[in-house]
Amino acid sequence: MKVAELNDCLKMLNLYASGTRLQILCILGKKKLTGIEILKQMDIAQPSLSHQLVQMVEGGILNAEEKWKWTYYSINIEKFKEAIKSFRVLNGIVK
Repeated sequence: MKVAELNDCLKMLNLYASGTRLQILCILGKKKLTGIEILKQMDIAQPSLSHQLVQMVEGGILNAEEKWKWTYYSINIEKFKEAIKSFRVLNGIVK
């Protein structure tokens, strides 16, 4: 892997290297939910959840779709597939 690819992979790993973020991904599964719907399923303060959601959207692992006064979050499947591929490359499974 080139240095730029390694740096991208490191950024991706940092996005996934959080129990809170992994919990958010598990809650979202294959559905779109608002921040309030996610918050109801977690033991976290609203400002902390908002911070995590912003990081995940900015990092590209979540999509944010605004509808009227709500923002619906969903997993960016393409970015998720890219991350899995990068992790495999790091592990030497795929060359």
